[in-house]
Amino acid sequence: MIKILLTTLCIAYLAIACEAKCKVPSVGVELDNNTASGVWYGHDIYGPPTIGDGSCFVTEWSVNNDSKIEVHDSWKDHGGKEVNVDSAEVDSETEEGVTSYTFNIGDDNVKFWFLLADEHSMAAYSCDNKTENANVFIMSREQNRHHAHLQHIEYKVRKLVHLPHHKHIVHQTHC
Repeated sequence: MIKILLTTLCIAYLAIACEAKCKVPSVGVELDNNTASGVWYGHDIYGPPTIGDGSCFVTEWSVNNDSKIEVHDSWKDHGGKEVNVDSAEVDSETEEGVTSYTFNIGDDNVKFWFLLADEHSMAAYSCDNKTENANVFIMSREQNRHHAHLQHIEYKVRKLVHLPHHKHIVHQTHC
């Protein structure tokens, strides 16, 4: 959101662009720490598989004493093995009204742009500068997949960025 959305965001590679040859989106909302905190369920991931087509993608967000976001991602791979990744916000910056967040995921710092974020839904965009692969992550507070709600989020996101071709639906039914 994701190398993973964060990896959650990288899982979190939620968004369209990074630096270098990636295209930086013209939208990036500033996150409210209270709104972002808590449990999120990843439902749709656009772009190359960073967490695969596994199941049970859950990400838990919290805010540390320095008012930085910390993320714990977990999901099950194809073999049913649980994978866990922790990431922390390194930096955030706002330029011309567009806010981006950089998270340390594994050995990499990955930049994310939040396309929308409210108390019910979140969508993030990211791009891997090395591979130039963009990812968009769509998450919800609800574990169950509400098709109409997710379609509405996708509709909003399509107005903001080009969605990568590959769509991965994360199954949450047996978590």
